[in-house]
Amino acid sequence: MSAKPRLLLVDDNDRLRRAVGRLLARHFEVAPAASKAEALALLDGGPAFDVLLTDLEMPGGNGDDLLAAVASRGDSLHQRAVVWTGSELDAVRRASYAERGIPLLSKGLPTAEIVQLLLARLP
Repeated sequence: MSAKPRLLLVDDNDRLRRAVGRLLARHFEVAPAASKAEALALLDGGPAFDVLLTDLEMPGGNGDDLLAAVASRGDSLHQRAVVWTGSELDAVRRASYAERGIPLLSKGLPTAEIVQLLLARLP
C-alpha cells in the first residue's frame, strides 16, 4: 500500500482544524497549522506537501499572504492549493482565484466534495 498524500491544513479555528483534520486523515497525511507562520515553519521543516488547504481570514497573515509566500519560495505547492472560507467574497476576489486556477470553497461544503477537490489537485 502506498503512502497517503501529504496535506498542509491551515486554519486558525482550533476546533474546525482538528475536526476537519480527523476527517481528511482517512485520505491524507494531515499536517495542521493555525497560522501563516506555523504553515511556513512546517514547509521549512520536513518532507514536501502534495496539496494545501488554507483558510483566508486569519490573524497574522491571511491565506493570500500564505499563497504569496509559498510562491515566492519557488515551491509549486501554491499551484496545488485549495482555499476555503466562511466569508462572502466579492466578485473581483473570486475572479482572482479563478484566474489563478485556485478552487475557492465554502467551509459549509460537505467533506466528500472537499476530498475530491483536494485529490484532483495532486501532482
